[in-house]
Amino acid sequence: MNSNNSIARDRLFTHFVNMIQQHVTPWGVRWRMSRRARIVAPPSTELRTRLTELGLDVDRLWWGPMTLHPRKIEYLMREIESQPPRHLLEVGSGSSTPVLAALARRYDFQVVSLENHAGSASYVRESMRQGAERVDLVVTGFRRRRDSDGKPYWWYDIELSRFSQPFDMILIDGPMGSLVGRGGALREIEPVLAPDHRIYIDDANRDHEKKCIAHWQRQFRGLNVELPAECRGIAKLRILHT
Repeated sequence: MNSNNSIARDRLFTHFVNMIQQHVTPWGVRWRMSRRARIVAPPSTELRTRLTELGLDVDRLWWGPMTLHPRKIEYLMREIESQPPRHLLEVGSGSSTPVLAALARRYDFQVVSLENHAGSASYVRESMRQGAERVDLVVTGFRRRRDSDGKPYWWYDIELSRFSQPFDMILIDGPMGSLVGRGGALREIEPVLAPDHRIYIDDANRDHEKKCIAHWQRQFRGLNVELPAECRGIAKLRILHT
């Protein structure tokens, strides 16, 4: 396939994914909201207080099905506060981004956040009250690439090597596993990791993410995987050697 055809294919795929997120996903979100309200606790009083102290308007943050649970936000806040990063990569922006921005201002680090959906990016920009200057929100489409085994995967149309500093903390909460897949994430991220990195992947208890982690364990034999008991659904990864 020549380059013009490849560009057209990638643009068409990105348009399809964004259309689904814009027009179809919200129906599913509304359908799932009542169930989510029963199984996901709202932000605790302690979390609300901590977010308010960071300068955030808690009532403007949305905790719907496409975002991190409040308890996961609490966990990641503790991880950052106990060991502040220098350069954080967020794969898939959302309600976590304003929180990361506020923490970045307090603990003096930078954030790069990748997002494919313009509507989500607009929500993030409107929600960032503190630390917006610390966040490089990159809105981009997808590009088809090849894994080390030759199989194709989709990834954001960006070269992470363009950023001058390596990333010592990564949060993977995108792109949509059902439409795009997350299997190529570690191949893209590995070349720009700091030696003392830590990687967090959300939804680690779902089938897609389990398959991604199993693939990465075959691909990176030094991959260490932890499943923190205090935060079900998040996996903590580190590549000890390649």
